[in-house]
Amino acid sequence: MAEGFLVCFEGLDGAGKTTIARAVTTKLAAAGLAVELVERKNPECRSDELTERMKLLKRLIWEYGDVPIADLGDYHALYNMASWFSALDFRKIRPLLAAGVIVIVDNWYFKFFSRFSLKHAMDINQLESCFSHLTRPHLVVYLDVAPEVAAGRKLEFGKGETGFFDGLGQPSRETFVTYQRNVRNVMNQLAREEGWLLIGVNSKSPDQITSLVVEAIVQRTDRNQTALLTDSPAG
Repeated sequence: MAEGFLVCFEGLDGAGKTTIARAVTTKLAAAGLAVELVERKNPECRSDELTERMKLLKRLIWEYGDVPIADLGDYHALYNMASWFSALDFRKIRPLLAAGVIVIVDNWYFKFFSRFSLKHAMDINQLESCFSHLTRPHLVVYLDVAPEVAAGRKLEFGKGETGFFDGLGQPSRETFVTYQRNVRNVMNQLAREEGWLLIGVNSKSPDQITSLVVEAIVQRTDRNQTALLTDSPAG
């Protein structure tokens, strides 16, 4: 059995992570490879009971509306987030890797790690420990986008992506760009330290980015499949 291979996408909000992850999965599948896309916010667990529990956790993390969740403190948000990724890893990613599948994740935990690290009262050691048990990706693809470009792709701006919970004010294009610049600084440092594959996406088409990622995956798994992938449809 071939060894499983975990690929995750990272980048700012609006970088195109899910779009490219889907395109890469389609292209690899068309080439006959065992590949599966795990979308970060998908609560489906192939079990009605577990899916309902994940839906509940998803609502707590991302569907809070006007609930003043900041009043519960940063660690409440951190532990909920760590719980989500722990379940995703244990229930979906690890079994697929054990079966020899190439697993594509449209967003792993690093963006959220970067956000939490910007909180002045956050203990960095505690933050690191919350995610240290998660499966380490074989390849992290960092889609680097200028915050101004990312803002132009957004139809609306949410509280979490504009620094609302860090005192930057009401969600707007201005607060989005300011906050995303700060997040980008942290992610750029992680990319350098961890050896991520950095792809500047400001002036590249989705097809160009997809081809670069597929090539990187092939190089790190089985170079003999290069010709097969070149001839396969882009999806």
